[in-house]
Amino acid sequence: MPVLKEKKGFTLIELTLVIAIVGIMLAAASPRFLGFLDRTRTLTDHINLRTLNTATFALCLPCQNEPPVPGDHPEKEQVLMQTLVEKDLLSRTIEPVSDQGRFFFDADAGLWRYEFIK
Repeated sequence: MPVLKEKKGFTLIELTLVIAIVGIMLAAASPRFLGFLDRTRTLTDHINLRTLNTATFALCLPCQNEPPVPGDHPEKEQVLMQTLVEKDLLSRTIEPVSDQGRFFFDADAGLWRYEFIK
């Protein structure tokens, strides 16, 4: 009687089953991961907003808190951002990381604000 050698390894069915299970797990986890990325981008925008307000405050200290740009200027955000870069209060202009928001300067309050765009 011939002696059967013990074969080691996985069958095609076992490999297919493992791949299917991993695929199901990834499909279940991806929406949660994508939501985490959106929250992280929004949090980054809020941190950048604090940086903008701190830099603008430092710019306004010598001028007795007068607004650095008139409130009715059509491109006040771009002008103010460029001024902050030129005065070395920012290393570069700051753009929102999230696609759902934008920065704007509220001249009445003298603060940068963050607005959600829908």
